[in-house]
Amino acid sequence: MEEFQLLEEIATGEMSLVVRGDSLEGLFRAAARGLFETMVDTEAVRPEIGKELLLSADSIDRLLYRWLSELIQWRDRENLYFSFFEVQIERGARHRMQGVVMGELNDPTRHPARNEVTAVRPHPFQIVREGDAWQVSVLLDR
Repeated sequence: MEEFQLLEEIATGEMSLVVRGDSLEGLFRAAARGLFETMVDTEAVRPEIGKELLLSADSIDRLLYRWLSELIQWRDRENLYFSFFEVQIERGARHRMQGVVMGELNDPTRHPARNEVTAVRPHPFQIVREGDAWQVSVLLDR
């Protein structure tokens, strides 16, 4: 199970993304997919350009924050939208992740914008385990 739900305009200039996954990797994939679905129809984004990133953080919450923030920076810096996300997480004293994303250059004729997301808010940001699933609420700035 990997799912997300967008809660529109919870405060001026903010949206909330509620994300669930049956594993931490599933949660990270669903959060990335939800982030990009907020901005564009990812079904229209072809997996033509691949990017890989390695990240580490002292908490799993911070690792997710860094993952989503890096994806927004790539979108801004290289004008890319992503539609494929793969993640491997290694938990320890310092959590590490390896991510692979695929997408393509923004083509406004095929990728009409839904929302402009400028940043992920670092707080409140807490990944919790509920039953068999992991869950987090992510605040997005417009």
